Amino acid sequence: MIQKIIITTFFILTGFLYSQDSSLNGKWILEKITYTNGKDLEINHPYYSVILEQDINDNMIKGNQIHIGFNKFNFLYLNNQLILNSPDDDLKYYYVKEKKFLELFPEFYPKDTIYKERKLFKSNEIIHPIFKDWGVFNSNMVTFLRNKNLGKKFQFDLYIIVEKNSKNYQYYIENSNMSEKQEEQVLDFLEKNKFNVVNNFGQDLLSVFPYNFNFNELNNSKFKKYADEENYLSKIYYENKFEELIKRIKKLEEENFFNNSGYGRLRNVMLGVSYLALNQNDDACKAFLKEGDITTPHVRNYLKKFCQKN
Repeated sequence: MIQKIIITTFFILTGFLYSQDSSLNGKWILEKITYTNGKDLEINHPYYSVILEQDINDNMIKGNQIHIGFNKFNFLYLNNQLILNSPDDDLKYYYVKEKKFLELFPEFYPKDTIYKERKLFKSNEIIHPIFKDWGVFNSNMVTFLRNKNLGKKFQFDLYIIVEKNSKNYQYYIENSNMSEKQEEQVLDFLEKNKFNVVNNFGQDLLSVFPYNFNFNELNNSKFKKYADEENYLSKIYYENKFEELIKRIKKLEEENFFNNSGYGRLRNVMLGVSYLALNQNDDACKAFLKEGDITTPHVRNYLKKFCQKN
């Protein structure tokens, strides 16, 4: 009897796993992360406030594991929720499908806007077209522009419209302080270097990519000083030296360090966490709000837990 029960259970479980393959296909968005024992992450954990996306397909599912890049995750599919756990850490990652995520958090539904006399929906950190090999494309453009404009400083916004449920796109340059020749260089590069993009969302999406080039800074002899300072801030942050960190960041701000160096993008997160650790919540919320609102992934969870009034 025992053996028969085990065999029956095995077939039921196997059938369950295989029957869920089609349900696992698609875009999943991270809802939360906990430790495997269910406890919340510490406020200075690097994953405390993040939102990740995963596009799952049949080829990624190997038995009771999902392979994402070089990583292998054990998974559980339960109540339309995908729970991943890596053998390499003690974390659980809870994902829901994109449609469910928007139902739970409607603030992430793209806002409508009018551009080029068309009603479009503006992409955000969660809902956006999939730009394949964007990192390579972006790196190639920066290299191209640096070679053409060494010693120049200019900025512009790249507007890209991707039509709904398609790969068709158009691009435009806006808010530019470039010369006519520089704009021609950018447009020539875009014409010769097509990128692979697809919009699976049910609306035409507008994505905006700001570019701010100062090629003089690339050869700045102070580069090492900036990098060393940035590494030091990270060091004392993860050592929980919060009072020292607050003093250090304030001093650097008075010296316009962050304005001049281009570093310190996440300093307000470190500053906010430091204030929280010292029970100075008002100052913490002011720091987080400098980074964005509840639709900004790297401060979202801090704002929701510590800064929203009941």
